[in-house]
Amino acid sequence: MHNTIRSPRRNRSHRNQGFFAPSFGNIINEILNSPLNDVVKETPKRHTRPAANIIKTENVYTLSIALPGVSKKDVQINIDKNRLTIKSSVEENSDIKYKLREFNYANFERVFKLSDDADIDNISAKFEKGILNISIPTIKEAGPTEIKIK
Repeated sequence: MHNTIRSPRRNRSHRNQGFFAPSFGNIINEILNSPLNDVVKETPKRHTRPAANIIKTENVYTLSIALPGVSKKDVQINIDKNRLTIKSSVEENSDIKYKLREFNYANFERVFKLSDDADIDNISAKFEKGILNISIPTIKEAGPTEIKIK
């Protein structure tokens, strides 16, 4: 006679279900058995955060921000205490009632902390085809210097 410990049998009906399986079925049933107005609720006004890419080359950082549908006159760029702030604040038409709203780039604010080697005095910006490109040159760090004795 062997002394073995067996774990209790698991319910076989849950064997192949993923983490979301029980709730996913409920969502499908709700969608299939409800009128569209009951399933898609009016979404509250939200501000989205535009996507950004940062590229570092030998002499410059390039910060690119995707702003589709935003006019360059509505974008402000400021630097304060090594913090680069990019924002837009546009008054929106309050008569529009969205059923689904996944993006709104008219109102946003992004803040980036600049590295110590950023040349703040020579930053430039260019807005083209819905992409804001900010060029941040870098300053070469002073390396070790040898002092000759006379």
